[in-house]
Amino acid sequence: MTRLAYAVLVQAIRDIRSKDQSKQAGDWREDALEWLWSKEHGVGSFAWVCLVLQWDPEKARAAIVGMPDENPPRYPRGNGDGRRRRRKRRAS
Repeated sequence: MTRLAYAVLVQAIRDIRSKDQSKQAGDWREDALEWLWSKEHGVGSFAWVCLVLQWDPEKARAAIVGMPDENPPRYPRGNGDGRRRRRKRRAS
């Protein structure tokens, strides 16, 4: 569940920070900002994402709003617990 929550958050940040000027990108930006500032607590909400990630929603919002544009978030590599996944070696 952690990876899903993180992926939702990363996509929202990318939509908010997008430099794309198309109407579709503008709509996504508006949706992402609405989601970020929503006070909803249901599954898929910003508050739910923060709960799953064990983050304080107000601190997370402040960090997202203050995030520099030149450092967009990246999806984590690994198994969602902070450790990198090891690749299995192929048998030769």
